[in-house]
Amino acid sequence: MIAATVADAFERIRTCAPALAILDVAIGEADSLPIADHLLRNGIPFMFATSYGEQLRLPERHAHVPVLQKPYGEAALISALIAVFPGDRQVPGQHVDPSY
Repeated sequence: MIAATVADAFERIRTCAPALAILDVAIGEADSLPIADHLLRNGIPFMFATSYGEQLRLPERHAHVPVLQKPYGEAALISALIAVFPGDRQVPGQHVDPSY
């Protein structure tokens, strides 16, 4: 699902809780930190995506959350998914070589 505003994101989460969220740090005229706080409280895994680069400063409560730097490719996304799901041998949708 895609949301253009914080209010829209909360409404979409309320109607259908996601298994994972990728939050753009900037959403509309606001930031996505209230959404991240909600996801954290509810145990929903998430990561941030941003084009802010090195100047991005997240609150301490989100320091452990993976951050994808835009533009990001498949390898960066897979690495972030593995960081979000560290105990899983397979990230949903990822092919795993049976010899692994």
